[in-house]
Amino acid sequence: MTDYKKIDCHLHSEFSYDSEEKIENILKTAAERGLYAVALTDHCEMNAPEDSRGEPKVLEGLQKLRSLREPYSGGLIVLCGAEVGQATQNYAAANHFIETAKLDFILGSIHNTKAEEDFYFIDFSKRDPLPLYTAYLGEMLELIEWGRFDSLAHLTYPLRYITEKYGIAIDHSALYPQYDAILSLLAEKELALEVNTSSVKNGGGLCPDFTFIKRFFDLGGRRITFGSDSHQAQYIGTGIDNAREAALAAGFKNAVIYKNRSPIEVAL
Repeated sequence: MTDYKKIDCHLHSEFSYDSEEKIENILKTAAERGLYAVALTDHCEMNAPEDSRGEPKVLEGLQKLRSLREPYSGGLIVLCGAEVGQATQNYAAANHFIETAKLDFILGSIHNTKAEEDFYFIDFSKRDPLPLYTAYLGEMLELIEWGRFDSLAHLTYPLRYITEKYGIAIDHSALYPQYDAILSLLAEKELALEVNTSSVKNGGGLCPDFTFIKRFFDLGGRRITFGSDSHQAQYIGTGIDNAREAALAAGFKNAVIYKNRSPIEVAL
């Protein structure tokens, strides 16, 4: 248990292509750990062929979630979400999914840039990461210009692999104008920045780290969400305390959750 309302709004289940976790286990674990709110956000990859984007599985998972959440209604807020990946690479599919799915919460993310595979699969010992990372930031700005999501997921996602896996340091100094453009537009559109804690379980840091969280606040951003990006129930809530501490240090007084696509403040 914690002395604040702990939230985890980035969770994956067996209805994502990269998880085998049962929704029953997710809800049971979240309740046992005293979480205040969780959001199931299974993958819907808009750049994939129509038969493998994931929409039917995501919708099936949310139907199952709705059938299971009633017993938790007295103590755990259970939200229906989705992680919409690469909307920039198929706006028509992304728009259709958002307009037809009944969602509380949408994470917007990019796992690969146009004509490239997921950063997870790229061997950065054989490729210069800077052009790819620069292109990624450009596409991230396009995603925010589209803006039909609630929270921007794992802003510095490629660094999980470029830096954490391959140990390659990126010189961020030349990238600050891109970062500021991203964070300023996110704030202007009153969209949220996710603090993703996936790497914490492996001894890593927050994604993005404190520098970006603070810069977002300084540029006028006031909406922030937390997510463990867990693909296994055992990691639900991992690192959320770290995210809260960073948000408080940056100046945030509240995090947000989303119900029917509308933000609800949760005091930190």
